Formats: sequence, C-alpha cells, structure tokens
Amino acid sequence: MINREISFDETTVKILFNKYKMFLMPLGIILICIIVFFSFIVPQIQELSSMNDEVKAVKEKILILRQNLNLLSNLNSDNQNIMLQKVSKALPMEKDFIGVLNAVSNASINAGVKLDDFSFAVGDLSTKSTQVNAIPSFKLVVTVDGGIDGARRFLDGLSESSPISEVQTVDISNSSSTVAISFYYRVVSPIKIDYISPFKSISSEEKALIDKITAWQLNIPNFSPKNASSGSILKL
Repeated sequence: MINREISFDETTVKILFNKYKMFLMPLGIILICIIVFFSFIVPQIQELSSMNDEVKAVKEKILILRQNLNLLSNLNSDNQNIMLQKVSKALPMEKDFIGVLNAVSNASINAGVKLDDFSFAVGDLSTKSTQVNAIPSFKLVVTVDGGIDGARRFLDGLSESSPISEVQTVDISNSSSTVAISFYYRVVSPIKIDYISPFKSISSEEKALIDKITAWQLNIPNFSPKNASSGSILKL
C-alpha cells in the first residue's frame, strides 16, 4: 500500500491561489449576495406582505362600516320602534302581570268560559337576580269552568296571545279544569355594539313572525284590576 501524504506549504498555497483566483471573486460575490438576500431582502418581503394584509383588513372594515351606515340611513326609526314594542309585548323585559291578565281574560272571552279562580306564583320579584342568559318565567294557575272542551278552547286562544306562554300541567274534571301556565319574559343584558361586524336587517321570516305576533295583539281588551275576581289570589 502506498502511503501518500499531502502537505500544504506556502508555495503550494500560492500555486493553488494563482490557479483558481479567477473563481474566488465570483464565489465571494455570490456568497455576499446570498447573505444580503436572506438578511435584508426576505424580511422586507415579509414585512411588505404583512402590510398588504393590514391594508386589506382596513379596507374590509371600511366597507363594513359603509354598509352599516347605509343600512342605518335607510331604516325608518318609527317602524323600528313599533316593531320593538310589539316584540316586547310578546316577550316583555320584566314580569308583565297586566299583559298576562289581558291575555287570560281575552282567551276566556273568546272560548266562552268563565275563570273561577287564578293565582300567581311569581317567585323572586327582583329581575336583577335573574340570570340573563336564561329565559325566566313566572307561573299562573287558573281554574277554567267548562270541562275538557272549555279548557281546549281556552288554551287554543291563549296560545295565540302575548306574552308568550307554555302550558305546564292540566288537571281536568267533569265541570272544570285547573291549568298551570308559565309566562316568559326576557331580562336584557347591556348592549355592546360591534360596529366592525356587519349589521343585519330584519329577514322576511322575522318580519312574518312579527306580523303574526301583531295579529295576536289585535282586539285584546284591556284588563282592569277592578274587574278581577274577588276570590282571586296573588301569591308572592
């Protein structure tokens, strides 16, 4: 085996340098360009891309703000207030005892039955302690004179009245029926308007629902506490 040792003395280095020096400068320039590209050019490109994304986001926000402004400008405030009042009657912002008595009275008149007795179980009278995320309610227990048919007609009428209610129990006998009904109301949380999000106008389905609620509220006689039965009980 031949053992060859390669040694680099000063003479060898000079020979190699003179032989390849024409390639050293281009390689050095290429190396410097690569360093400059990754150290300066690439960060600038990334920053430019980030600025373009920010500009795009700002343009989108401006477009949304213009759309919201156009929507608000075309709204009729009087009509909006009327619709709010109608919806608030269907789902009040507090316990609406007078509205409940109006609905019950109107349902009994349309059903041709007499209410022998009724009682409220209202629970906590303070709406501040009520959870905002839940839909609270209070219960009305009413005795309907008229048996099964009378109770059915009464409940049919009550199902198309405001405030919104739900039948919990029905105890039917031959001559009368005892019905427990929950009436709902809504505690409104503080409103935080996000102007950057698109505002939504009332859809055709929502408008149809408001019209339906409006039909419930027509020709409902106003209840006067003086007309309440002397045997009626208000349980707190």
